Amino acid sequence: MKDIFISAGISREHLDFLEEECLESPERYYKTYSQINNSEEMQLVPTDLIKGIDTMRSKSRKSWFYNLINADECNFRISTIKEFLSKITPTDLENFRESFKNEKYSGDNLRFVYFEDEGKYFAVSGGSHRTLFAKLVNAPYVYAKVTRYKLNQLKTKNFNDINQLTNELKSLVQELGLNCTQKECYTHKSYCLINYKTIPLLRFENKRILDFANQGRVNELYNIIEKQIDYLKLLKNKHEYYSRSPKLISKIIFLKDNIFIDNKVINDLDRMYKAGVSIILCK
Repeated sequence: MKDIFISAGISREHLDFLEEECLESPERYYKTYSQINNSEEMQLVPTDLIKGIDTMRSKSRKSWFYNLINADECNFRISTIKEFLSKITPTDLENFRESFKNEKYSGDNLRFVYFEDEGKYFAVSGGSHRTLFAKLVNAPYVYAKVTRYKLNQLKTKNFNDINQLTNELKSLVQELGLNCTQKECYTHKSYCLINYKTIPLLRFENKRILDFANQGRVNELYNIIEKQIDYLKLLKNKHEYYSRSPKLISKIIFLKDNIFIDNKVINDLDRMYKAGVSIILCK
C-alpha cells in the first residue's frame, strides 16, 4: 500500500510518521472546554493540526495508516477508499492536494471542532474519507466549517477534582486486593461494583457527568466516591488493627467481633478472609 503513495511522490518519512501517529478522541477535551458562542466559520484547517476523526468512521488509538489498510474494520467505505486511491498518481498528486482547499469540493458538510488551548482540530461530521486522505497525502489545508472551543476553568477544576478522587479510590481498591467492575443497567444507569473475587462488597451509582460545569452534579458524584473511600479506609484500618497482634490473639479478637458485632466492615472482612484474600492475617 505504501508503494502507491511513494511512487506518487509522497515521502517515506511522512508515511512512517502516519504509521506511528494515532488518532485521538476529543472526548476528554469536551469535559474541560466550552463552545465559544457564534464561533462557527468556514476556514482552511491546517492538516498537521488535525488529530482525529470523531464520526461513526475511524478508530481512535490506531494510526492513520492503520485506518487506511484496515478500512473495512474502521468502518470506511471501500468503494470511496478505492476512488481516492485512484487519484494518487505522480501527475495528479498536486491537484489532488489542492482540491482539499476547494470550497465546492468540501462544502459546509465537513465540520471540525477546534480546541484553542490545545491547538487541535477534530473532524466531527461529513468528510471522514476526505480528512483521512488529506492527512495521508500531506495536503496543506482542508476547507471546512469550524466550531471553536475554549478551556473552561470551572470545568477543568471539577474534572481534576473528580479524577483525583477516583484515582484515590482505585488505589485503595488495589491495596485491598479487590477489583472494580462497571455494570450497565437497563435504565441506562451505570454502577460501580467493588468485589473481592466474585464477592460483591460495595455497589454505587457511577453517575456519568456530561457537563463538568454542572456543580450540583459534580458535588453529588464527589460525595458518592468520597463515601466509598471512607468505607474502604475503614476496611483497611480494621484489617491492620487485627494484623498488629500475634496470629492467635488476632484470630480470637476477630472471631469475637465477628460473632458479637453486627458491623458491615467486620462482615465483609469475614467474607474476604473465608475466600482466602492474600492480605488476610488468618492464612
